[in-house]
Amino acid sequence: MNISGINSAAKVPGSPVPNRIRNNGIVRDATVRTLALVGLEGTNFNSVSIDAKLSNSVLRKRFADIDALLIDAWRNRCVEGFLKSLNMTILSYLLSEQESDHERSKSLLNNLFELTDVQRAALEILAVTATHDPVSDAVEIDVKKLFNQPLVASAIMKAQYVYFFQFIIGTLFHFRGQVIDRDLLVARLHQLLVEGIQPAELVPVPEVDASYIRGKFVSPKQSIHHELMNACLTCVAEHGFAATTTKMIAKEALSSEGKLFAYFPSKIAIFLDAMAFQIENGFLVNFEQISNWTELYGIGVSAAILTREYQHPDLDLERALQIEYVRLSWHRPDMFDKRLKHVKKALTDIGVEKIEEIGPEQDVELMLAISASIGACVVAKLDRGALNLPYVVVTQKIYRQ
Repeated sequence: MNISGINSAAKVPGSPVPNRIRNNGIVRDATVRTLALVGLEGTNFNSVSIDAKLSNSVLRKRFADIDALLIDAWRNRCVEGFLKSLNMTILSYLLSEQESDHERSKSLLNNLFELTDVQRAALEILAVTATHDPVSDAVEIDVKKLFNQPLVASAIMKAQYVYFFQFIIGTLFHFRGQVIDRDLLVARLHQLLVEGIQPAELVPVPEVDASYIRGKFVSPKQSIHHELMNACLTCVAEHGFAATTTKMIAKEALSSEGKLFAYFPSKIAIFLDAMAFQIENGFLVNFEQISNWTELYGIGVSAAILTREYQHPDLDLERALQIEYVRLSWHRPDMFDKRLKHVKKALTDIGVEKIEEIGPEQDVELMLAISASIGACVVAKLDRGALNLPYVVVTQKIYRQ
């Protein structure tokens, strides 16, 4: 693939590279480094131009806005440097014909967890698709090409491919922000992927009442405190955390910035409090529903149901919140610890004991238990038809009783 977008046949050997073409590559590399280091919040024309050692005007002449800059970096760096490797990894698993092939697949999988600058930038851009429609539209084209490539020949294989895609993406999302044993994680993820290579029986996925997913962000308690939290989550879901301001939140809550600051010292504080409330309450509801589905249909079918329900188009805002929370935690090391604290509290509330004794293996199992869901949240907006895939053919093998 010609990642520079330049027709090399038109070059004269030995001739100098025009400044415009040279600058394009410099800007793309600077964008990747900046995204990898400080994320969307710290990526702007000024920060990229400083890294690239070019004037701000060079960027402004080429790009209408930051979304255009991200799209250019995705197309010219991340497709080749990340998406192609991810595709090779998934196909290596699904097309393997003998057990000896699995070691090659595991090696490719392990390479994805190197988290180079290009890989980190690609994950950032994938996360940004939840709240930036122009970026989502551009990334969608490349993702759909993979989902519909000739090698993915049947609906069953496509379900396997898409599920592997979202399982790996979701695991990378969590691995990037959480301190965890990489060798244990890759080994366990590899084991699960190998189990999902041969499709299980194709059975219909039951229709269920999952309306609980589509409730209010934070349970209303008729107080300005809760109204502000709901307003914050609404604004972040619609515009992303970077573009959300305290003025926007106050306006959404029909309040004032003064009153907002009387309850919360900053935008990040209100967002973290609101997400903590949602995690603890949402986890309990999820646990009850999934336990019920598992009892009725088995854990494999239950996992397929949850994936399908999370991918409904009317959940764009709820999914965006989850993705934004994970993305922000990549650049705020304390956020994953806070999230785990709330998850552990929720587990304690439902009667799970000795949470404080969780070790490395349990950390890996907990991460993998939630990784496919966050991956499904990412995929849902990039391929609206994904929810109709027969995921049960792969979840029945991966999630065994």
